[in-house]
Amino acid sequence: MERNLAAVAVLSAAFMFSPACVSAKDTFSPSKLPASESKASLSANAGNNMPLLRGELDGVPCTLLFDTGATHTTFDINFIKENLPGCTLQKVYLAGVTNVEQLPSLTHAGTLKMGEAEFGDFDIMLLDMGHLASSVGAKVDGVLGMNIIGATRSTLSLTDGTVAFNLPKEARKGFKPARRVKWIEDPLTITLSPEKGSDLIIDSASTWTFLDHSYEWPLSGEEIAFGARDINGRGEMRPKCGNEGEMRFGSSAKVTIKPLIVEEPLNRLGADTLKRYDLLIEPQAVGFKDRSVAPEAQPEMENTQTPENPVASAPETPAPPATTEAAQ
Repeated sequence: MERNLAAVAVLSAAFMFSPACVSAKDTFSPSKLPASESKASLSANAGNNMPLLRGELDGVPCTLLFDTGATHTTFDINFIKENLPGCTLQKVYLAGVTNVEQLPSLTHAGTLKMGEAEFGDFDIMLLDMGHLASSVGAKVDGVLGMNIIGATRSTLSLTDGTVAFNLPKEARKGFKPARRVKWIEDPLTITLSPEKGSDLIIDSASTWTFLDHSYEWPLSGEEIAFGARDINGRGEMRPKCGNEGEMRFGSSAKVTIKPLIVEEPLNRLGADTLKRYDLLIEPQAVGFKDRSVAPEAQPEMENTQTPENPVASAPETPAPPATTEAAQ
């Protein structure tokens, strides 16, 4: 059975950069961080779960997509030229693995304010991102990437519509730690199988959760077709629907997913899954808090860097086929 979805899905807005033309100094990490715990409100498009933040870049109002799958904070170059015409732009040549087909530019940001949080003195990437507005269904001026999200201990709660930065260590309480986490010069990633080099990107800017066929996830027998947009502004997919099941990231962290199964390598834990959990992000560590479980039933997050192998597990009995409502 095949269904067609009219809505355009955001496959991923993730920008994966490895800039090669700047200096050896890390100019993308902000030198100014929030002095204390700081919160900002999120809004989400009901059609695609995309988390949006209102902020100010050097005093100019802007709307950002909160994107844990993006390595670097990136703005629409047309937004910068129109609103901050005095900025000096520098062309950037990319090295290593990248999914960006445009030649990006770079400029320096003085301050970026989001709610109570303020970051300052860092470089931002610039691309033509006009296609994102039509994909997300709202005005989008840029993407908030891991160079800012991961600069302090932070949390994302799609349920509450909040993001918090510079949290104290006590904020770990109630979060279950995932294993084999990396994001330095990478999007926020969990390595599921080190032997096979199998990675799963935690991507808050992906509409849905996707797995490729290497996981051998059980299928519901249904196939859907939809128009999709990635960072390069195009895409069309015909994935198969997977059954609902449990994916484990070590001995304690686990999430319930209902993935779409695709032929090409595309392993992403998307916003459809993340809206069930609170996500804790800190250097080389990630924790999940199930919102359906009472707080006292969840152990405090501890050191996450152990050699334990994560396990992805499928349900013992097939779940019913995905519905249109679940897929959207």
